[in-house]
Amino acid sequence: VAFRSLLRTAPDEAWLRTVSGMVVLHRDGRASTVPVAPERRGGLGGYDPRAFALDRQGNMWVGTEAGLYFARFAMPAFTSVQHEPGDLTTLSDDRINGLAQDSTGAVWVTTNNGLNRLDVETGRVERLDAMAPWADGRMCRAFWQVSPRPDGTRWLGLKYGGLAVWDGVERRPVPADMGPIAAVRALLPDGEGGLWSGLSG
Repeated sequence: VAFRSLLRTAPDEAWLRTVSGMVVLHRDGRASTVPVAPERRGGLGGYDPRAFALDRQGNMWVGTEAGLYFARFAMPAFTSVQHEPGDLTTLSDDRINGLAQDSTGAVWVTTNNGLNRLDVETGRVERLDAMAPWADGRMCRAFWQVSPRPDGTRWLGLKYGGLAVWDGVERRPVPADMGPIAAVRALLPDGEGGLWSGLSG
């Protein structure tokens, strides 16, 4: 099985993100899968978990190709947050690519069709106009990752168009010394004010 990423949820537990679901590993060597069960209440509804995160309250967040799911205190009973056509108070798209929590506790959600901010306490979703005007066509609304920064800006990893900074009003590209970059698939703050990015051509 190919593992895409790992998230430590407890001193003796880690969750692995694979191409076909989630696997929970324990220090004693035990492993269990989190089944994809969209028909079951509390089940995970997507076969392709593209992003996951643990917030400061201990909630597990999983972004899939079929929507956003969260479970309180990392228990595998999920609540879904879905896109509803015509309802601007829901996610802009169900194809979730990245998740990040900011200093206020809000969860930022990147999708193939826009950027969203979710208030964890109220469940309210805000769709944000963070399009990249220098990208072409529909890809100007496709985001891989987001990293909220201490100064209030959001750094955006685009599916097409490289890296951008958005202050809530203006979007501007970040020049790259290595030439044109098609996609920024990963963003990781280093705790010292720097930001690391993972790229793909």
